[in-house]
Amino acid sequence: MSRRALIANVLPARHERSWAETNRDVLAGFIRAYAKGVEAMCDPKNRPIVEAILVANAAGITQELAAKAYDKARRSRLITKRY
Repeated sequence: MSRRALIANVLPARHERSWAETNRDVLAGFIRAYAKGVEAMCDPKNRPIVEAILVANAAGITQELAAKAYDKARRSRLITKRY
């Protein structure tokens, strides 16, 4: 996918595309960092950290619910990378 097509798909509003065109390096850095974060989340060795982040930042989430959410994400293939 071309950079222009990626920007058009990620930021569909005209003013957002204009910002993205002007700030390509910033947007590319954000996308790389986001992908790296998702990859880290998928690594089972980081599961305790992922669960702790959920508990600390999602209202009403207990440790038990965070563990269930992680398990459900693995089963539903939201977290698909195999380690």
